[in-house]
Amino acid sequence: MEKSMLQHEYEPSHEEKIGVSKSVRIPLECAPTDRIGGEWRDQAMREVLTHPSPMNSHLSSHIVLAAVRDQNKAGATVMAERAALLRFLMHDMTDVRPLIEHSLGYAPDSQGRSAATLALGWFGGEWEGERIEFVFLPHGGGPCVAVAESVPVLHRFLGAVADRVQRPLGRALRFTGTWESATDLDAEIGRTTWDDIVLAPSLIADVRRAVESFANHKGAFERFGFAWRRGILFIGPPGTGKTMLCKAIAAALPELPFLYVQDLTRNAGAIAMSFERARRLAPCILVFEDIDGLVSDGMRTQFLNELDGFASNEGILVVASSNHPERIDEALLKRPSRFDRVYHIGLPERGERAEFCRRTLRRLLPVTSLTDEQTAQIERLSQQLADKSEGFTPAYLKEALLSTVLAFIGENDDAVIALDADFAAHAIAEVETLREHLRKMRNPNALSEISGTSAAPMGLRRAQASD
Repeated sequence: MEKSMLQHEYEPSHEEKIGVSKSVRIPLECAPTDRIGGEWRDQAMREVLTHPSPMNSHLSSHIVLAAVRDQNKAGATVMAERAALLRFLMHDMTDVRPLIEHSLGYAPDSQGRSAATLALGWFGGEWEGERIEFVFLPHGGGPCVAVAESVPVLHRFLGAVADRVQRPLGRALRFTGTWESATDLDAEIGRTTWDDIVLAPSLIADVRRAVESFANHKGAFERFGFAWRRGILFIGPPGTGKTMLCKAIAAALPELPFLYVQDLTRNAGAIAMSFERARRLAPCILVFEDIDGLVSDGMRTQFLNELDGFASNEGILVVASSNHPERIDEALLKRPSRFDRVYHIGLPERGERAEFCRRTLRRLLPVTSLTDEQTAQIERLSQQLADKSEGFTPAYLKEALLSTVLAFIGENDDAVIALDADFAAHAIAEVETLREHLRKMRNPNALSEISGTSAAPMGLRRAQASD
């Protein structure tokens, strides 16, 4: 089929990918056209189409602005963030419709997927009782024009668009020098609950209280004159469950944006940018994993100031973890207004190791209910592994069991696991092998560096994890 004159193949620029995905669809082509007194818009767009090259985008925007001025509309401006406007009109505007013929929105292609076709044309919509017009020019990732009846309305509208683009597409943002939506984290942080964590029940209960008191008692903070903010720090060896606690906190507060700081080295103002975005999106969760390696000596003073300086952190729950607390400045550990709660996550006790094995083994059986024999097999092997795994972290226990499973399924991913004597013997042998390797290393902190036969990385920074 021959393309309409206004249709244009579109590949988003890097800037446009921040804050909007190519899967966005705006079915504007289905909306009725409001063309009463709108011939001047058609005339302006026809003139724009005589200069379709991206090199002429500046000229095209001037053509539109001149046409708007001729109609005595007080507020109009050129916007570079085309994708930001698309996203805003999807979420925050109503009664969006074309104001000239042949205006196009995103439409599915023949395979039912979203086509990379930019919305083109002249549209209008309602926002907070005001009528806003916006013009998408035929220059791929080029600018667009926003039009309002007055300058104050236009300024409020532009401020609202800027606020919307600060927010993630889903729930999670990742900072690696700039903030970007992190849809992979959206899926990851929803998988872990408090019940999935194998730690001392009293510790889990205390963490829950700290989190829930922040989330549920804003009024109490205000009533008694306390700033509504909290800081939680988890410290302990790698692989002990710190990252799982971070994920459980995120799952417990599903309405809050999740801001994950992955790298502070690529931008001189990275720390300030991290906290600035959190303040914009508050209430939110701001996470610094492996903070001892994330915040260098040269950044320490600025980090302390951002945590507890003149700027307000109202509504921010800061969650951090550290594998090496000896590297952390005492100013972080000993001043409650920075990290109000510091939790030491140590190596699991025998009962916790047995419970971890029990839960992991239960997931290996493809049945909804266990027979008495299967229950006995799980309990027996869990106790045996707990006896032989003193000094192991959950990550290390997981590796022993995963290596055993991979050995038994071979090339058949659909193979059924039986927790028989052969499986038990192999699992115990894996524990002994890993223990010997650990003895040679003589460094418990190196546990998380061994991946064995598993290709699964660890930590939020390294994707899925037990830590």
